[in-house]
Formats: sequence, C-alpha cells, structure tokens
Amino acid sequence: MSYCPECNSRNTVKIVYGREIPEVVEEEKEGRIKYGGMFSGKNSPDRFCKDCKHEFNVWELTDNFTNEELDQYYIKYRSKYKPDKVKYLIINEAPPTIYDNCVPPFFYNNPNCLQNSVFLEIMTTLFLPEEFIEKTRTVGHTVDLEVEMHKYLKMFKEKGFFEIDILDFPVSFLETRNITPSKLEKKVIIEMQKTLKSKLLQINKVADKDTIIIFVKKTTYNLLYSELSTKYRIANDCLVEEYGKPYLPGASGGHQKVFRQKFRKCLESFDYQFETDFSYLRKV
Repeated sequence: MSYCPECNSRNTVKIVYGREIPEVVEEEKEGRIKYGGMFSGKNSPDRFCKDCKHEFNVWELTDNFTNEELDQYYIKYRSKYKPDKVKYLIINEAPPTIYDNCVPPFFYNNPNCLQNSVFLEIMTTLFLPEEFIEKTRTVGHTVDLEVEMHKYLKMFKEKGFFEIDILDFPVSFLETRNITPSKLEKKVIIEMQKTLKSKLLQINKVADKDTIIIFVKKTTYNLLYSELSTKYRIANDCLVEEYGKPYLPGASGGHQKVFRQKFRKCLESFDYQFETDFSYLRKV
C-alpha cells in the first residue's frame, strides 16, 4: 500500500505505461490502475491518487542511485517543509538506515516503512496527548504516524520546526564487517567534522537570533555547541539541571521514552505551548 504524499489517502493505484491493450483499458475502467501513456521517462510517476488526483513516485531512487541523486532527494523534501521563519531547529546526526525495498528514509519522507525513529518520537511528543510520552513501546505502531506522515510534517512546519542532519548519508554507509560501536562512532565524528563548514553555513542561513536549537545525540552536541551557543539559544542547556548532562539521546535502540521525555523538557524550558485539541488524530 502506498500513501499519497499530498492528501495521505490510501486510495492510490499503479500507473501503467505501454500499449493500451484491452486488459489495460478494462483495469483502468474498473479503477484498479491508471493508464499513463505509451512511454515513460526516467522520472515518470508510478502512482496515482484517486482522491486528490496527484501523481507521484514511490520509488524515486533506483537501487544504484548516486550520492548526488541522494543529496537532491534530501534537498527536495527538506525544502518543501521549511517554514518561512524557523523557530525551532532540530539538528540530528544523520538520516536513518536505508533498507531494501523501501524509499530511502529520512525525516522528511518515509511514508512506506517503519524505520524513521526520530520522526516518530518527535511527532509523538508534539502532536499526541501527553500520556504517550511515558509509554515504553513505540507509539507509532499504535497511532499510525507514518501512514499520515505528510499531514504531521505540515503541522510541524506550521509550528516553525525544521530538521537537518549533519551527515548527508546514513551512518550505516560507514559500517564494515565486525566494526565495533566505538570505532564506528570515531568514523562518524571524522565524517561530521568534514561537513562542519558547509553545515554551519546551512544553519546560519535558516536560523536567526531567536531560533531555538535542539541537538540530537552526543556527537552532534559536541561538534556544534561551541560554534552555535554564542549566536543562538540552545535548548539542551536545560537538561543539565535535571539529568546532569545536556545530551538528547538517539530516538531508537530502547531510548525512545527517554528521548520523548527530554525533548519535551527542552521545549517546556522555552514555554512551548503543546497541543490540547487532538481532533486531528485519525481513529485506528
């Protein structure tokens, strides 16, 4: 099942190209497919939403995509959801792992697989009732946040939130056979340091003196805190008093509940007004 990125509808069908043979005509008449014409190009859409009539690609990148194509993919979706004024800038270490048979997942586009943990836990904290913050299990499986990803991203944008990653590729790209966690972290830090200059330019371009910055993961905090703390307000500072350290953990590997608690604490320290009307929640 593929969900429409415009209206979140499940009522989508495959777009078929080629000769308009009787079987194709009959399937389109029955609403099981949409005929797209004789020829398809490299970027021709492969899904059609029967509700809002939007055509889109589920598989935007082929298995042999280049780093440049991956960069453009990230830029496309991140730009789509950038608010005019960034009130809260979430800086994460890297996009999530790319799994077989799914759209390359990252914060701003991952409607068809369940590996976008940062997205799930942030949206849970912002847009679900407070009792979900204390739940131990992954709440995304309960409320279907991934299914309605684009609805929540639009709300995220309206609230002035924006997310960027320091690395432009998943950490898994740096993994080798039998690599230890400590050695992998060292490799990650080296790669993050290589991007520091360009990422600082990106941050300074989207943020202003009133922007509140939230660092996700210790590596991100250690790399950027000294560079940004003199120019922007850092939400992680509030964590020291209650937790002893300013680090916000990754949102996976059993840290989901702690992530939600600390993320909420960061926002509360700046008097963020959390939702009280949850009429937008889809009944499941």
